[in-house]
Amino acid sequence: MLSHICGRISYLHQEHGETGREWFRITRNTDGTRTLRATCEMDTEGILRDLVYTIGADWKPLDSFVRLHSSGQFSGSSWFRFSDTSIVCEAELAEAGRISQIISTSERPHVFAAHALTCDGWQVSQFDHGRPGKRQPILSAHCSPQADGGSGPLGGVNPKELEYLGRAEKVVPAGTFDTEHYLIHTPREDWPPLELWVHGEDRILVQLDWPVLKSSYVLTELTSDISQRSGPRS
Repeated sequence: MLSHICGRISYLHQEHGETGREWFRITRNTDGTRTLRATCEMDTEGILRDLVYTIGADWKPLDSFVRLHSSGQFSGSSWFRFSDTSIVCEAELAEAGRISQIISTSERPHVFAAHALTCDGWQVSQFDHGRPGKRQPILSAHCSPQADGGSGPLGGVNPKELEYLGRAEKVVPAGTFDTEHYLIHTPREDWPPLELWVHGEDRILVQLDWPVLKSSYVLTELTSDISQRSGPRS
């Protein structure tokens, strides 16, 4: 039987208040896969992103579709497929036309940064808590190297590191959550790490702080037809 989790994340700028928002719906499929459907609005940048993204039972990416509008105009739409040896991307871009990509990889990427904030929560699924050390490398695919995801969408890869900081209780507008606390380190030396708090077996993003964009991303609504063992507390 299918089960669903729906929610809303507010994009909160340090100086300008709410500058964007994200609506998401996660479907737990009966074969162990999960599918995310998300719409992301960024007011200041004029970005509208729609995406569908499916991961396997191992939380690694299987396929995705990303469509991007900027300032009310179509920028591009792309389909991605991930395997143990490559990333395939078929794109139609407003400025460059039709592009086909095959990016060879040594293994299936651990994560796909589709530039929905929900995807950032999913990235921590690749941290192996059974291994020693609090910092571990991962191979990340992405649809844009920009901080706001405003280019492409086209395929790319880069290494990242996950750092585990422990458990924490987090209070946000959607409720009070038991969370796991992480940092995501990117290869950009001029970018400080993303700090995030993630809840439960579905890795729901509760809050993410990133000084690069002077913003916090906060879970403001959450509904589910799944009975969670450690769900939000009022």
